[in-house]
Formats: sequence, structure tokens, C-alpha cells
Amino acid sequence: MTDRDDPDEFLRAAGDRFVAAAERSLGGWAERALISRAPQSAATATATAAAFRAEVIGSLRHLVDRDIDDQRATPLQLLRASVPLLTAALVEAGLQARPGVGDRTAANDRSGDSDDPFGIAPASWADVGEDVGEAAMVWGAAKAMVHLERRRRE
Repeated sequence: MTDRDDPDEFLRAAGDRFVAAAERSLGGWAERALISRAPQSAATATATAAAFRAEVIGSLRHLVDRDIDDQRATPLQLLRASVPLLTAALVEAGLQARPGVGDRTAANDRSGDSDDPFGIAPASWADVGEDVGEAAMVWGAAKAMVHLERRRRE
């Protein structure tokens, strides 16, 4: 029997792979996001990126370990909710928000989040890393499979 034969086990394994992929990629992604916007932040970017990574991974692990019926957020919402850590580092480095970024109507705002004045938040997990995007999609499909199986049994 493989984990694909048991939807709950497949979901658990997919969640583990998703968290592992995110853990490998988030720190580097966050560090690049900081340095590309504020090269002067390079000295503190590694520590800030590590704190960001720890916060997101903790939230993500908590989410994927919860029963699907108890999940009230999406992984992307959790990622975007941690962006203020990066924003604070950019403000501390002396950056000012670009006009129009963070405005939900602005064409250049990929995040759609007014709490993201530097346009940091990714549009998808694939922006963090291709492997993370793929793992996120597999986890989402596994979650949908478990949801459907449960509803069929009701």
C-alpha cells in the first residue's frame, strides 16, 4: 500500500514535502527580496530572512498538521502575513514605499495586500521557488482529495 492509496497519509506526506521545500527556499528568497530593494541592508538581511523563515515555517507546519476541517487560512495567506517582518527591515534601512505599491488597484501590485508597501509578497509559492510551488500544488490537491473523500462518506 502506498501513501496514494490512503488519502490522509498522502496529505500528511505532501504536507511534509511542502514544508521541507519551503524551508529550503524561504530564507534565500527573503534575503534576495531585502537586498534587491535595499543593498545597504545586506549586513542584517541574513538574520532578518532567518527570522522570517522561522515564522513562516512555524505557521505552515501548524497549518499542515491540523485537520483540514480546522484550517482557517491558506499557506499563501500565512506567507503574506509574515511580510511585515521584511517590510520593517526595509524601513529600518531607510527605504520609503514606492507610490502605488500596496494599493489594491495598482497594476504593479502583485500581492494585492495594502500591508505590503514594497511589493514583496509573492503572487504564489512558485515565486519563492519552483519546487515550493509544485509542492504547494500537490499539497492542495491532496487536501482536496481528502475533502472529497470525507464528503462522499457523509
